[in-house]
Amino acid sequence: MEHRCYKCSRAAGEYSDILGCVTEFCKDNTRSKSGLYYLCKTCDNNYKWADRQEDRKYPIAPPPGRKRCPKCNTVKSFECFTCAKNRKDGRAPYCKLCAKEYYQQNRETKLVKRKEHYQQNRESILAESKEYYQQNRELMCLKAREYHKLNPEKVRNRKRIYEKNKRATDDAYRLTKLARGRVRQAMATNGSSKSKRTDEYLGCSYNDFYKHISSMLYPGSELKDYEVDHMIPLKAQSRNEEELVSLFHYTNCRPLLKELNKLKSDDSEWWHYYTDQEYFFMLKETFSRQKTKSKGHRNKAHKNKKAHK
Repeated sequence: MEHRCYKCSRAAGEYSDILGCVTEFCKDNTRSKSGLYYLCKTCDNNYKWADRQEDRKYPIAPPPGRKRCPKCNTVKSFECFTCAKNRKDGRAPYCKLCAKEYYQQNRETKLVKRKEHYQQNRESILAESKEYYQQNRELMCLKAREYHKLNPEKVRNRKRIYEKNKRATDDAYRLTKLARGRVRQAMATNGSSKSKRTDEYLGCSYNDFYKHISSMLYPGSELKDYEVDHMIPLKAQSRNEEELVSLFHYTNCRPLLKELNKLKSDDSEWWHYYTDQEYFFMLKETFSRQKTKSKGHRNKAHKNKKAHK
């Protein structure tokens, strides 16, 4: 059986009018039974020339500590590539700029896949992240501090947006923040500062404080329509620190509609001017108006107050 070239299919000693030469083969006892190379000399030379042309695209190998991005075809330092433990050199194949461009073009599909993967492997992902944080806590805290120093505006804007959305959707969180701010403000006005946690001043946990305020709401109303009122006002008169701290107790707090809270202001006796029936009637009327101003109702309330005096 005659030996033929794997590429041009010509046999040994056959003359080609196109190439103008006789087909010759190199010896190779390891690859074929005939002892000849599987490519003729002409095809082998052409194949090697094509390889050299491909190699000319990358004439110089990147030096240590640098890598070539196949998309933008530029040599960059390792800092321009993200870490990848599954790669031989420990870096991702594409640079950060090219990876960012690809992510922006395929953002929606990436987010959907990431969400599905998280839902399917939520417990394992949380366990791995917790274990990694415990093993690298100091490093992660250091990176977070450095990021905050380099990007203060981004951190503030992100925190502001989070606070706004959290307050709008979570009544318990909003109530907790209001209680902390009110205690801090009252202590600063009195010329002192907090020496304990806010829940210690309240005399109960934040969850119990939320339940206490929610239990006093008018049926069918929501907490966002109310303000937390101190029945004995915090700034009705100058007080020492002990008296002020005693007024922070949750038993001195109640929900009051914003209009009625403005009407009450710092008057500690306003609560006693109305019977329970009259108070809930005013509460119902004010809630039904949905925060609309009513000067006549306010004037009538003031007249009743003066008559009682």
